[in-house]
Amino acid sequence: MTIADMLVILKERLSKFTCSAVNEQLIPHDVTYLRYDAYAKNWADYPAERIRVSVGGVETLIFPTAYTVNSAGGYITFSVARLSTDIIIADYQKKPFTDAELTSMLESAVKQVRVLTFHRIDDLNISVNYSEAIIKRAIVTALREIQYPTTKYFAINIGGRSIDKSQQVTQIEALLTSSEADLMKDINAIRYFDKTDILT
Repeated sequence: MTIADMLVILKERLSKFTCSAVNEQLIPHDVTYLRYDAYAKNWADYPAERIRVSVGGVETLIFPTAYTVNSAGGYITFSVARLSTDIIIADYQKKPFTDAELTSMLESAVKQVRVLTFHRIDDLNISVNYSEAIIKRAIVTALREIQYPTTKYFAINIGGRSIDKSQQVTQIEALLTSSEADLMKDINAIRYFDKTDILT
C-alpha cells in the first residue's frame, strides 16, 4: 500500500466531516465589485453554496447563473459588477483539508507510527499491518488541526451529526480522546504482537 492508496481511504473517512459557514459576509476583492472572497477556501461541491445580496437590510437570493464559484479559492465572481453598497452574504460547506494537506498528514503519520512501534516501515510499500494505524494517526492529526479554527464557523458536521458552535471544542476533544485510545490499541498490537520488521 502506498501513501496515495491511504489518501483515498483517509478522504473517504473524513468525507462526512464538513464545516458550515452561515451568513458569512463576503469581502470585495477590489473596487471592480466583481469578485468577492470568503474567509475559507476549499469549499465542498455539495451541498451547493447559497449566495444572497443585502440592499438596505433586505436580502435577496442570487441565482447561480449570475456568478461563478471558485471552490478551491473560496470566492465567487459575478458576471456583472455589484454596487459598492451591496452586501454579499454566503452559506457554504467547507472541506477541512486539501489533498496536499492530507498527504502531508499521512507522511507524518508514517514517521510517527514508525517511532511508536519501533518497526521499519517502507514509505513506498506500506504493509497492511501498519496502514490502519497510520490512517488513524492521520485522523487524530486532522482533528487536532481543525479543533480551534472551526470556531469561526457556525457549525461543524461529523458523520451527519451537527455540533453547534458552543460545543465544538469539547466535542472534538472527546472525539480526539476516543480516537487516540483506539490508535494506541493498534500501536500496542503492532509493538507487542507483530515481530516482523523490528528496528534493531
